[in-house]
Amino acid sequence: MKKNVKNDVDGEIKNLVYKSDNIYLYRIDSHIHLFGYQDLTTNDIFEILVWGLKNRMNDDAFWNVKLAVSDKQNAKSINIIYWLTGGDKIWKSHNWIWKKEWNELSQVFLEHFDDKIISFIKGAKTFCDLRDRIKNKLSSEDFYELGISLGIINKDDILL
Repeated sequence: MKKNVKNDVDGEIKNLVYKSDNIYLYRIDSHIHLFGYQDLTTNDIFEILVWGLKNRMNDDAFWNVKLAVSDKQNAKSINIIYWLTGGDKIWKSHNWIWKKEWNELSQVFLEHFDDKIISFIKGAKTFCDLRDRIKNKLSSEDFYELGISLGIINKDDILL
């Protein structure tokens, strides 16, 4: 894919990294940004990763987008934790799995999983690498087991 380079109004340099239908990945001043329909905008690699998974991206060009050091440094582990603990389905609706709300439990999850997630980021070269590292080394079950051990999950609920 040919990369388009242009300056926007603020003088930032934009490189088109990926384009498909209504979504675009730009590298703006060395940080990756996802823009798309319905006011979709983010520059966090975990949010972009989740977007790709939720939308069942089957395009290798998307998954093979290279991650820059700045992308990894700006990544927020809490974003992938949110989705692995149930995402909008759990946290924005009737929360029947967790005994407490997201704002109370997010720090607990970060304390237990942040270092592990950061180690995944360091070795990942592309979105595909990051996706595979998370799928192979961290899952909803890890959060479920933590929840049981800390007493923050409803034990009667066996599915996450």
